[in-house]
Amino acid sequence: MMDGNTGKRWADVLAPIWNRLPPRLRESLRRRLRNTAAPEALPEELRQRLNAVGFSTSTPDTSPAIYECFAALADTGVQGDYYEFGLWQGYSFCVAQAAAVSAGATQPQFFGFDSFAGLPPLSGPDAQSDEFKAGDYAGSYDEVVSNLNRFGVDWERTHLIKGWYDDLPESAAHLATKMGPAALVLVDCDLYESTVPVLRFVRDRLQPGTIVMFDDWNCFDQSDDMGQRRAFGEFLDQNPAWKAAPLLSFGWHGQAFTMQPATSQEEDRLRSLT
Repeated sequence: MMDGNTGKRWADVLAPIWNRLPPRLRESLRRRLRNTAAPEALPEELRQRLNAVGFSTSTPDTSPAIYECFAALADTGVQGDYYEFGLWQGYSFCVAQAAAVSAGATQPQFFGFDSFAGLPPLSGPDAQSDEFKAGDYAGSYDEVVSNLNRFGVDWERTHLIKGWYDDLPESAAHLATKMGPAALVLVDCDLYESTVPVLRFVRDRLQPGTIVMFDDWNCFDQSDDMGQRRAFGEFLDQNPAWKAAPLLSFGWHGQAFTMQPATSQEEDRLRSLT
């Protein structure tokens, strides 16, 4: 397992290089990097199942990180549901189901959220960036369902919610009674304007030990004023009852945090003395 400090060092080196590349070159490289072969770090049986579906992914490091996060949850005894925002073809969503089984998770529900129309037009603090464009990572609802069927997901515990994140929680209202506390949340919606409503939606589903993964943490040249970094920073400022501890970095792009209730400075001081 790659520890958080090692992953962060690699991210610190690679992210600025990637973000300085011309947009057309970045897009060309993304296409070349997309690979139907599942990462060798995954169990062989799972790799075969993923390869049989013919998935494509431009962030292969995310899948092993999902395994690491479910293993961390098993170590701490945290149980709960899986929430993923940004499905594209459904690759990591399938990995999450296999990872939960491998970690011995107790009957979690799996909720996947996507517009199925790709990214919305860039607005807000990301508007002037050429990192992404509207329509990136579009994938039809029917295509995702077909991929999940071919992989063999458990539809008794699998739920897809179609709609823009600004429309949450209305678009998920029909499943509200099924949604329990979150064990693992994968935020793969790239943009600040998309991440803000996602974090607002999951806020009431956080529990001590919930892990939140950001797949695009180091985009926008690692700027704290754009993208997921800005959205999460504002979320923590607006919700002082929660704090986030870095758990692991994955690839050049991703970062996972463990959520815990915030304590007072006096409580922290007393704990340090025991």
